[in-house]
Amino acid sequence: MKKKDRDDEIPENIDFSNAIRGKYVDRYRKGVSIHERQSIDPITFYEAQSRLGHALWHAQALEAACVAFISLVQNVAVVEAGGHAHALLEHHDRDTLKNWRSTFDAEGLTDKQFQDRLVRFIVERNWLVHRSSFELADQLTSPDHIQELTVRLGGFADEAVYLSQSLFRVIEFKLSKQGLGPAEIETRTKEVIEEWAEVH
Repeated sequence: MKKKDRDDEIPENIDFSNAIRGKYVDRYRKGVSIHERQSIDPITFYEAQSRLGHALWHAQALEAACVAFISLVQNVAVVEAGGHAHALLEHHDRDTLKNWRSTFDAEGLTDKQFQDRLVRFIVERNWLVHRSSFELADQLTSPDHIQELTVRLGGFADEAVYLSQSLFRVIEFKLSKQGLGPAEIETRTKEVIEEWAEVH
């Protein structure tokens, strides 16, 4: 039986023109180290996933509240408002925070506590979105860490609810000053969030 031609094994769309031959050979020669993880109880894993999902759901709800606030209070187009909200939450955009502070001050709604809590939330949100999966596997093998994680994720969700409600109160205050009633405010807010969700 004839051996298969090795050229047939590599798809044509893969480009090795910039490859470096032997780049990892030293690492390979040193050997591969395999670390076995402790097994995670399936119920504990399910509960952690549930809490994580709940926290992420509230993070997304806060992002929607941010978009509504930027669009309705600061009179910014929905897509642009989504970009500002993303910059704020993902990159801790200080310009957006300054705009919010000036909006709050202009309306007589100075709330330093809200702004401080939002800054702390952004840090925690970025851990949750970008780093938590790397740390959770190790934490789920220890009862103490499971309890810490439960408290951390619960606190995160509670904080997201507080911040969202604060933004919706400012939206309601600002739009009611423009003569809109509660039903109209709710409808406009919902329309902005739905439009953002469609393009997001």
